[in-house]
Amino acid sequence: RGSFITLLLVFVAFWFWKSFRFWTKLGVVLMILALIFVPSLFVTIIERFSGETADSISPLGGREVLWAAGWRMISDHPFRGVGIGNAPLSILPYLDTFHNAVGKDDGVSLHNPLFVIWGETGLPGITLYAGVWFTGLAIFIRQFFRYRAIDPDHPFMPYFALVSSV
Repeated sequence: RGSFITLLLVFVAFWFWKSFRFWTKLGVVLMILALIFVPSLFVTIIERFSGETADSISPLGGREVLWAAGWRMISDHPFRGVGIGNAPLSILPYLDTFHNAVGKDDGVSLHNPLFVIWGETGLPGITLYAGVWFTGLAIFIRQFFRYRAIDPDHPFMPYFALVSSV
């Protein structure tokens, strides 16, 4: 399910870059052909999105309940967090407030790194994590505009298209 969603998002991102439109079209055509000629490849994906499997109580596999519980945990401990490695156990009382949510005695994964980092390390941790991510993004964008100003057909331009899409 997650890989399928990611593949679709990459195709959408590739569509915005002229140098990758051919690959987007080819990928979509291959997926359609696979759906027509080998539909058994997509049975698991269809079952998971429709909620027909035991591990999927919703289209996102119940993660929206985990994220809501994670947000409640963060709201109760926004500045200092619950401690590194404690989020899987600390979320259990918050999961009890949801009727269909069940937790394991040894903890539950939040399935969202932002919630885990903020929940465990608080505001300082999420600030550092986001700072690293935004700094890398800013440097990438600055280099893109630098190389585009030098030469719009610079050999590195496909690199920027590929990395930004992925």
